[in-house]
Amino acid sequence: MQRRLAVVAVLVCGALAGCSQLASPVGETTPTATTDSREPVTASPIDTRQSTEATPTATATASATTAATPTRTTTTPTPTATVTATATPMPTATPTPTPTPTPARPPTTTPTPSPTATSTASSSPSPTASRSPTPQSAPLTVARLDAESEVVVLRNTGDRPLDLDGYVVDFDDGQRHTFSRHVLEPGGTVTLHTGRGDDAGGERYAGFFYPVINDAGDTVLVETPDGRIVDARQVSAETPTADG
Repeated sequence: MQRRLAVVAVLVCGALAGCSQLASPVGETTPTATTDSREPVTASPIDTRQSTEATPTATATASATTAATPTRTTTTPTPTATVTATATPMPTATPTPTPTPTPARPPTTTPTPSPTATSTASSSPSPTASRSPTPQSAPLTVARLDAESEVVVLRNTGDRPLDLDGYVVDFDDGQRHTFSRHVLEPGGTVTLHTGRGDDAGGERYAGFFYPVINDAGDTVLVETPDGRIVDARQVSAETPTADG
């Protein structure tokens, strides 16, 4: 860089010298003018270079001095709290109570039961359902039984009116008819037909679609509303019609 500046300075000086020669009068001496002109021109670039080089040096020194000056900070030590160790009391071992042994219960002796004399009950014969039970006393009886016509006639033999509501005529084999409300005067009768028809006065219909009185031996029962049998009639082949 310095070298380039020197070359530039020389060129500038040469140019200035040429201009000086052209402007000077003819009578002047060329060497004198040349000498005077060169000295100040040559000295000027040297001074400029030195001044330019010295300026950055001074600036660099100032920057270095500023950066190198450390600020001394005084740190006051903070007192550290001293932890005082507190002795932890050791837990006192609690004595474990020794369990008191429970006295063993003496074995319970189970008394052997004495053999009891078992009385042998005499087996009673199972009662056989009979279709001809002994009728209990009642004012309603079978006055006539006609197997051919499938008709049963009932009569009130008592001395007071009898309401037939709840009374039942059992024709055997599960065919049963229960009377609705109908009052029989003393000595009065009611005729029950096993077939179908319309009830009217003393004529009642059981409503079966087929014959239910078997002339080979069916038994017709008359029962009270609470189930007591008050009369019974059996039909046989020899006497298909029974009158009472």
